[in-house]
Amino acid sequence: MDEVRLPVDPGQDLVVLGQRALDLYLGIGDRMRAAWAYDLLGAVAAVRGQFAEARALMEQGSECYEDVGDAGGIAQAEFLSGMYEMHLGQFARACSRGER
Repeated sequence: MDEVRLPVDPGQDLVVLGQRALDLYLGIGDRMRAAWAYDLLGAVAAVRGQFAEARALMEQGSECYEDVGDAGGIAQAEFLSGMYEMHLGQFARACSRGER
């Protein structure tokens, strides 16, 4: 049986596709789907341990959710941003996320 080899960075494909989707959705003005793309890119960054980047992406996604009035999306993005801030040692800032 042949050995299965995974790519060195299996998340890279998600980053490429996520960025393409983001560019497309922003280009056509679809803020809701752009928020989803920011969510995907933020999740990949978090899995890689890149919490500052993940937080920044989630904040951009939160802005998109605000633009379309999606309270659930805003709450999710703020929660995840707070989790990433905890990983960065920014506990007070993380706690303030729940005060919005």
